Amino acid sequence: MVRKVTDRTSKWSLGFLWLELLIFPAWLWWDASFQSAYTWARVDLSIPDDMGEGYLKLSSLSDLMIPVTEEPSFYQRTHSFSILGSRIAAMILIMCGSAVALLLAGTHVILRGASKTYLVGFTLVVCGLVFITSQQDNLLWYAARHRISNDLPRFQRALEPLLQEWPARPGTLPEIGRYFAHEKRPGKLTPLGKTQYRTFEQFGADVEQLPDGGVSFALSPHYLYLLEYHPPGSSGPQVEISGDNWTSYLVRSDQLAEVWYLTQYDAVRK
Repeated sequence: MVRKVTDRTSKWSLGFLWLELLIFPAWLWWDASFQSAYTWARVDLSIPDDMGEGYLKLSSLSDLMIPVTEEPSFYQRTHSFSILGSRIAAMILIMCGSAVALLLAGTHVILRGASKTYLVGFTLVVCGLVFITSQQDNLLWYAARHRISNDLPRFQRALEPLLQEWPARPGTLPEIGRYFAHEKRPGKLTPLGKTQYRTFEQFGADVEQLPDGGVSFALSPHYLYLLEYHPPGSSGPQVEISGDNWTSYLVRSDQLAEVWYLTQYDAVRK
């Protein structure tokens, strides 16, 4: 019975795995919302990653702070098909479909019903999937580097007024749009636009002045990396950044242009 099922589905299973091997890295490379869709898909499948745990806490906090109304919750808004829902559904389909396809194709091989050609194809696709999974963090890094390098003029336009005079009051800036700033928060401003799940990086949670006179831009929608400007003659990204409750350690950095760096930090609570 099992052999009959695997024989009938063997071509479909192997074909699905090869299709995933092509789609997954292409999606990761071109879409800045890939990581958000991946994280929420894992949340929905009850296997959240670290970012997913953070999203769940944010969702709970949002629900507690906002009075009960007919307005959709943070979780519901994110899962709307007009926002991120279609990507989440596609990610769940890929993740669950690959698990089923691997089971069926693997069983077909184990029961010795597979031809040599099928066995070679199965071995190659499994090796490819293992490589992509193990290198996902590095692929995300290089994909973000590629997208931001091509989009650097937008951040350069946002930087110009900040170098002339750092805002101390709420207002509007080119590219960034509406933001919040206060005299009691010197050197920091917060963009007020909602997270937009687009194919390119947007301005994230904070824009901050750096000790060497540079500027750090948080990025969204994935919040994985920072884009930093460091003036000529400076030493570049800091190895360690100490805050009130957290200390951030530089994990890696890449120079995108003469004074621009893409950075990743690991935050450790004090």
